[in-house]
Amino acid sequence: MPVFTTATRKIEVSHWGNINIEEHFEIFNEAAAIKGEFSRVDFNSYNPNDGKYAVKDLSIELPRYIRGLYYYDYIGNISSSNAFRGTEKVSFEI
Repeated sequence: MPVFTTATRKIEVSHWGNINIEEHFEIFNEAAAIKGEFSRVDFNSYNPNDGKYAVKDLSIELPRYIRGLYYYDYIGNISSSNAFRGTEKVSFEI
């Protein structure tokens, strides 16, 4: 249950016509505060509800013309990402 607690966008326009857009999001996993019993059986790979309280991925579609795409995690978690440039858009997945 990810909750976006803060979202900001910073836009810079240069004299030469370049545009730089930075977006910052703070996400809190509300499910981490769930009270009750914990059982590892609920998280085993044979369970169809495996990791039901985990944020498994985030994805966004961006305009085709973007360049210099990057992201980072404040607390240093190791994350995987993929960016795919299609004919009409860039798909970005974390």
